[in-house]
Amino acid sequence: PRAPSNVGDDTPGTGLLGRAATVPVSPLAGCVGGPSTSVAPCPEGPLFSVAPITAADLWVVAPLGQLNPTSHVFPTDHLYLTLARIDGVPKIVNVTSPGALKVTEITSQTFSSTGLTQYAIRFSPCAKYQGFFGHLVSLAPALDAATKHGSGKCESYKTGGQTIASCRFAVALVLAAGAPVGTAGGKGDNTYSLDFGTF
Repeated sequence: PRAPSNVGDDTPGTGLLGRAATVPVSPLAGCVGGPSTSVAPCPEGPLFSVAPITAADLWVVAPLGQLNPTSHVFPTDHLYLTLARIDGVPKIVNVTSPGALKVTEITSQTFSSTGLTQYAIRFSPCAKYQGFFGHLVSLAPALDAATKHGSGKCESYKTGGQTIASCRFAVALVLAAGAPVGTAGGKGDNTYSLDFGTF
């Protein structure tokens, strides 16, 4: 499969965060956990057509491979979509689905330092590729409801000098391109950016 060719293009309406943005996908797709078999086959051309956050809500994009000890001691497998700020505090911004996606997992994380909860979602745009968002501060109603039905697999662990209570929920929800995912930003732990990764 081929990756979209217009990533990073300066042509209006194209590039990673343009109005018709596409996102690079790895030729190693499926190596982590294997490819999904419960979603549609991958089409030719771009898989993503909508920027997950608007350009006005974005301050900077930090590339793959960032180091951020103590929580990231190895190069990151995702972009940081760093949010614009108001009086030094990250804006609370809407996050939308970048394409037609099947959401397969939702994770909640509650931080001992603040008591606040953040969310991550894992998704597949098609059978060969997967992706995820991290550091959402709220979920759209359909995603939030999915965490209320049935029990998640929960654990607690320590990282970055605090304890995190984490629960994972297996789900099967379909989102259209541009559909609401949730929000990111505001005050709290690690709210300065939205994590966005594909593989």
